[in-house]
Amino acid sequence: MEDLYFVYATIGLILLYFLLQSVTRNFDPFAPVWLFLIGYLQVYVVQALSFHQWAVDVRGKDLVAA
Repeated sequence: MEDLYFVYATIGLILLYFLLQSVTRNFDPFAPVWLFLIGYLQVYVVQALSFHQWAVDVRGKDLVAA
């Protein structure tokens, strides 16, 4: 579980940025930063969470955590 802290921190930063943009009423869903963050979210969060257990089963906990 401790090897997923960076994934959860990434989710937290993206949500924090979204909340800040929403509170200050500067949110533009078509801004280039959101296109980048959606791609980043897919690659580094969704795939990391989806394939974590598979990687642990195949490679072992020590190698995955490294």
